[in-house]
Amino acid sequence: MRRSKAELVDVLLELAQADRAVLRQLTARFEVAATADELVTGTRQAIADATDFDARDINRNFDYGYEA
Repeated sequence: MRRSKAELVDVLLELAQADRAVLRQLTARFEVAATADELVTGTRQAIADATDFDARDINRNFDYGYEA
């Protein structure tokens, strides 16, 4: 099917808003410039994503979000 560019961009934005990993990949791939406030917010989110774990896994080895 043929879609317009605007439609494809809208879908990418929806996906990026729903999944921060997708947002990080798109931002890195297209070298999107960010303001200082956006960098601070993004850094905090990346740290939270990278260190997030299930409390039931305390005292066990668990995966890290290396991409974050």
